[in-house]
Amino acid sequence: EDEESAVIPAVGVTSTAAAANARSKKKKSSSSAGQRPATTGGFATGNHRRNILAAGVVSAALVVLVGLGLGLSGGKKEDTDSTAADAVTGVSSPPMNTAADVTRTEVPSSEPSTREPTSNPTDDPTAEPSSRPSTEPSSIPSRAPSSMPTVLASDRPSHAPTSIPSISPTISTHPTERPTTSPSTSMGPTTTFVPGDLAITDAALDIRMSSGLTARSIANTGRRPKFANGQEASGRYHGMMDGAGIVPLPDDAGYVYVSNSEIDSGKGGVYGLYFNKNGDIVDYRTLLSGTSRNCGGGLSPWNTWISCEEVSGGQCWQVDPNPDGANHDSPKETLLGGSGGEYETVACDNRNPNRPIFFTTEDDQYGALRRFVADANGWDSLHQGGETTFLRILDSSRYEWTTDEDAARRSAAQYYMNSEG
Repeated sequence: EDEESAVIPAVGVTSTAAAANARSKKKKSSSSAGQRPATTGGFATGNHRRNILAAGVVSAALVVLVGLGLGLSGGKKEDTDSTAADAVTGVSSPPMNTAADVTRTEVPSSEPSTREPTSNPTDDPTAEPSSRPSTEPSSIPSRAPSSMPTVLASDRPSHAPTSIPSISPTISTHPTERPTTSPSTSMGPTTTFVPGDLAITDAALDIRMSSGLTARSIANTGRRPKFANGQEASGRYHGMMDGAGIVPLPDDAGYVYVSNSEIDSGKGGVYGLYFNKNGDIVDYRTLLSGTSRNCGGGLSPWNTWISCEEVSGGQCWQVDPNPDGANHDSPKETLLGGSGGEYETVACDNRNPNRPIFFTTEDDQYGALRRFVADANGWDSLHQGGETTFLRILDSSRYEWTTDEDAARRSAAQYYMNSEG
């Protein structure tokens, strides 16, 4: 009887009483654990398979006999049904097929043979793994990469900035100046040195300098500069030297060291010490005179020098150091200084050569930073047209460029007084 209960799901007899009987028999057999191989999901292992096969034959024979008994009972159906119900079903169940319809299925049932857990686990898998893909949809999502973003875009603005602004300068690989048709000029011999490595002391000049450098005295205030050909300049070298710059000359003709003189009372100006391509002094000239306290300044993209007067009502002057230039002998007051001020330094943003932007600082408590946007490029752009605005800082995080000069000057006194370099 125990063997028959184990094969009930395989022959298609769905009897509640038989299943209950199987559970009862299973509990009895589990008391002697280890005596028989375990079964899982209606499958048996080892010698137990032969017992199940024999039980299947016996079970099939019993079903045939029951069917024949039901067929022969005829008018005694009530008595036979009562007996069969006690022996087979025990409870209400679907009508049983005739013996001709009873066949053994080769497909395991999807229902377990018992609702009790097996007492002895098996090492064999309950089913062989399939090498064919499943045709049924899986409830487990695919782990394949998705072409969609992992985070959906939000329609709400963020309260935090998307990135931290960089404090490093932006380095452009594009030239800031307009291409020139003239050949490049030489700045004289080049030397490799280590900045800050003050390992050399020049006793004659009483200075220390970095390894790889040499030094020589080229001019002294009140003395006439000496030229490479042995001659001397007609004038004496200027005093109170201040802002300076290097302007290359066209056609590889050398360069000019331009230097301001910060002498007051109309005795200041701009002077040029000229060098050939080998670094030898060949000339010394006055480029601007009659001005006062020429402090700082700056170079233009077209190789002119802008000199700033740091005096009440001072101006910013454009000087052309090129002896062959059309404006060499006619330095001119620019539009950068407006109505005048104590100006210090000029710097140019030439990323758009058609509209260069000049910034001018003023060394005064109420000295507003000036921004002049030129209408063109070249000498004339600093003398006509253009637009001037002033920096006004509103608070610790906001500013504006305004045409209200008075408001900008008050802002300078509060946030950035006495601007210089």
